Amino acid sequence: MLAASTTSEQTPALKLTIHESGSLPVEEQLVVQLRLALMLGVLKPGQKLPSIRDVERQTGVGRFVVWKAYSRLAEAGLITLEGRRRAVVNSRSGQDKAGSLLQLCEFLSRDLLARTRALGINPSAFIRFFDQVMKNTHEIERDVVFVECNAVQARRWSSEISALWGVTIPGLAFAGVRAMPSPEREQVRVVLTPLLHEEEVRSLFTHPGTQVIPLGQTWNDTTLDRLRALGNARIGLILEKSEVSSYGESFGKEIKARCPQLKVDLLAFRDVEHARTLLASDKYARVYLSGPVQERFGDSLEMTNKLLEHLVELDRSSLETARVASGVVI
Repeated sequence: MLAASTTSEQTPALKLTIHESGSLPVEEQLVVQLRLALMLGVLKPGQKLPSIRDVERQTGVGRFVVWKAYSRLAEAGLITLEGRRRAVVNSRSGQDKAGSLLQLCEFLSRDLLARTRALGINPSAFIRFFDQVMKNTHEIERDVVFVECNAVQARRWSSEISALWGVTIPGLAFAGVRAMPSPEREQVRVVLTPLLHEEEVRSLFTHPGTQVIPLGQTWNDTTLDRLRALGNARIGLILEKSEVSSYGESFGKEIKARCPQLKVDLLAFRDVEHARTLLASDKYARVYLSGPVQERFGDSLEMTNKLLEHLVELDRSSLETARVASGVVI
């Protein structure tokens, strides 16, 4: 998928690829590629998506299937469908809500201060006591969580969010969430997850009191600059087979669009030893391992200069909107 323009309202040129023999249904292939474009900012708030007819002409997919894919994005709140011809990316602005959140916290603070004084309790001592109560209340630890498909990325992104927000945001993998008892899962108030996984995460957290907030991601400019400095070298992207069939080709094309001289090979993971061989091979100047592939290595993965890390990062604007929606005051 290649972006031709960043101007609001204009329709960026997206190259959507359909594999008739792929393991994913055609509708799912469209949804995944469009979610990836939204997540990485190829499609920006206010921009129009390609018309259903244009997608039909480009891919050969029937307009009803395209419409179903667009409808799923609309149901997730990512786009707005205007009739059956026009679809626009929704805005993620939350400035008004941020102001309201601060006002609410100021009101609660003044009210709490007045109540402690009225009861003859020293405010500073009460704050110290309340802080201790919070530390011993396990429910607070699951108030806001970050969920990813694998433990490696869950730890990485949750640690980054925790540092930015100044509160502890636990990171959970899909497997860990599925193992959680339903009552415990229902105690989670807010779930953060990359936009690419939003649908699956919503299927895991079905309680009406739980809010799922999708996060955008963006390319790490420093990492891209290092890749461009490699010239016409070759890099390998090692992904699980399921990742190759879902978003792998689109991901590789996005890298190629930003580093035109680079040769990019998409490689399906076989086993750890084969991956080690590729890492040691002179054929590849850099090798990228997806989170699920890194998880296969366990603690045996050696971090070398050849290993391509931090290719994408969490979008700061998306995180700020999520912070406000999560009720986190900085």
